[in-house]
Amino acid sequence: MAYSTENDVKLYALQAPDAANFAGYIAEADGRIDARLRTLFEVPFAAPDQLIQSISARMAAGFLLQAYYAQHSLDPSAYAASLLKQAEDDLERILANPGLLSQEVREQESVDEANCQVKVSDENAPAFGMGPEETWGVNLE
Repeated sequence: MAYSTENDVKLYALQAPDAANFAGYIAEADGRIDARLRTLFEVPFAAPDQLIQSISARMAAGFLLQAYYAQHSLDPSAYAASLLKQAEDDLERILANPGLLSQEVREQESVDEANCQVKVSDENAPAFGMGPEETWGVNLE
């Protein structure tokens, strides 16, 4: 389920052409939202909050307007850039304060820092167990 609709996007992109690929821009926006929030939440959201819907609509409108202005050789739209910045800022707010959303926060895996060590062997050892350098790229069968 998409986080926003064509009508949601049109609220921010009144000058959008009728033939615009709203679904594509919404999918791009939703993918970015999921990518940014997947460390804290199970995504995609089954029932996204209003904030997520708004972020999706603003991002999609920003992507649409940037593409429109780029295709028509016009100066980049400051408005499109501001929509994307607002959406990114909201995502940062969510990452800093997951309680802004009603979704349940994922349980974070704890890291045992004592066991997170990198062992460096002698400087003549081949990198990543790749064998001697002279055999790299050679079929060893």
